[in-house]
Amino acid sequence: MALTDKVAYIKGLVEGMGLDKDEKTGKVFAEIISVLSEMAEKLDMVHDDCEELKQYLEEVDEDLEVLEDEVYGDEDDEDYDDYCDGECDCCDAEDCEYNEDDCDGCVVTCPNCGVCLELEEDDDPEHLVCPNCEKEFSLDEEE
Repeated sequence: MALTDKVAYIKGLVEGMGLDKDEKTGKVFAEIISVLSEMAEKLDMVHDDCEELKQYLEEVDEDLEVLEDEVYGDEDDEDYDDYCDGECDCCDAEDCEYNEDDCDGCVVTCPNCGVCLELEEDDDPEHLVCPNCEKEFSLDEEE
């Protein structure tokens, strides 16, 4: 039962009591019912507004999802913290601590001399130094 229906039911009960609206008790009940009716109507309006906002927000969310797919592609929520744990074919490095997306197997190849470099946990991917040719490079330059 809606709130406005409940207020109407209470109004009917009070009217059935046969109270005189000119007496104090009748005036109080009449005013209480009036206030309850007004509150019920306003709450119904607020409820309707909330439903409209909910629908609008769902539409915005769907539009944002489409936009994200267009901007970022359909990456299927890739996990960027997958670290390689295999063995490199050219230098037998094992279990290095670097993201697979940024290294070839478990090592990085120096762009100057082609030597395979095993990455350590404390290596800065922006400032790698080849022990063979001593050239500094970053992983971004390799791509």
